Amino acid sequence: GRRLTPEMCGAVGITAVAAAVALAGGRNFPLAIGLWLVLAARAVATIPFVRAQIFRLRRGTGPTKVSDMWQLAGVAVAAVAVVVDRSLLVGALGIVALTVAQYAWIRRPPIPAKVLGKRQMAIGFALVAVTAIGVGLLG
Repeated sequence: GRRLTPEMCGAVGITAVAAAVALAGGRNFPLAIGLWLVLAARAVATIPFVRAQIFRLRRGTGPTKVSDMWQLAGVAVAAVAVVVDRSLLVGALGIVALTVAQYAWIRRPPIPAKVLGKRQMAIGFALVAVTAIGVGLLG
């Protein structure tokens, strides 16, 4: 099985590409760091959730406490993003909405892994879109 720490580090590390793209596009440093933080918040909240769902799918039941703690950590990271650049407020609210949804989903019967993956991909695209819209409106 995979371990949480390397999986989390890899995901958070790759989200730094958003900062590099923003800087390459001429955006300011605080916005670039904040974009990285919003995407990192999603990874922090989602990876433990998905791991718990897959565990529950295979074994029928499982603990939810670890997923819940990481949901709160994701919200905290998103809050830091707003402190760094206020134009990321809409993206941070997207993280809050994701947290509420995942908090409810973890308490329902697990869905097939294929459906879970497609749902998470759609949520990721939606988060990028709402964050971009927020930066466009507030930036």
